[in-house]
Amino acid sequence: MEGMLERMGKQTKSNMPLDYKILHLSLKYLEDELSFLPTTPAERKRWIKLRGTFLLLGFVLSLRGPEGFMVEAHGLVAHLHHGLDEELSAGESSYVVIPLLGRFKNEEGERWHLMMSVSTTGSGFMVCKWVERLASVLVEEGHHSGSAFCHKNGKCIRSYEIDEEFHKQLERVQIDHPNLIEQKLDVSEWFSIFRSLRRGSTARADELDVSETVTNLHNRWRTTEYLKGNRTTGSMRQYYTSLRLTWKVRLKYTRNL
Repeated sequence: MEGMLERMGKQTKSNMPLDYKILHLSLKYLEDELSFLPTTPAERKRWIKLRGTFLLLGFVLSLRGPEGFMVEAHGLVAHLHHGLDEELSAGESSYVVIPLLGRFKNEEGERWHLMMSVSTTGSGFMVCKWVERLASVLVEEGHHSGSAFCHKNGKCIRSYEIDEEFHKQLERVQIDHPNLIEQKLDVSEWFSIFRSLRRGSTARADELDVSETVTNLHNRWRTTEYLKGNRTTGSMRQYYTSLRLTWKVRLKYTRNL
C-alpha cells in the first residue's frame, strides 16, 4: 500500500473555509426563525440557540469541530459575565469568557482553559447575545457539568447533528446568494464544522492583517498550554489573573473578525 501510494499519489478533498459573510447570513436565517416566527416550536428554538452558538463560537474562537464540544457547561455559566462586569476605560470593549475542557480525571478544583471574545466583533457578530442564549438553556434545564452543547438529557450532541443544520443554512445562502456559494457546489461535501469554521476564521484574520503574534496567542492552547490534556499546575484564580493581564492583546483577534 505504501508503494502504491508513492507511485500513484492520492486525491484529498479539504473542507473549504467559511466566508464570514456566509456565516452572517446563516445566523440571520436562524435569528429570524427564532425571534420573528411565532409558529416556531419550543424544541426547534432550543436547537437554534445551541447550533447557532456552536457555529459562531467555532468561527470566532477558531475551533475545529470536535473542539467546540469542549465548551463546558458549568464554567460557561460561571464565567460568562466576568468580562461584562469589568470596569472598562473609554474605547475598550466588553468581552465574554468561554471555558474549554472542564475538569480532568484525578484533578481537584477547576481546570478550564479560558478563551475570550469581544461581545460584538468588528463585522457585527453578536457573540455575547448568542452565548447568553446558550447559558439560559443550560440554567433552565439544570445542566451543571459536561458539554454545553447537549441534549435535554445531558448527552453531548453529535457532530453530524450540527453539520445537518450547518448544511441546511448553507443551502439557503446558496439559493439566495449564488455569488457567495456556487449553485453547482455540493455544500455537504465541501463544508463541515470540522475545519471550515477554523479555516474561515484564520483566513479572515489574515485578510484583516491580524498579526501572527495575536493569532498564535489566541490559538496557543492547542500547542503550548496543553499536553495530552494536562495544563501546568496552579489555582484557577492564578490562571484567571494571568489571563486578565493579557486580555487586551487576546481580544485583538476576535475584535477584528
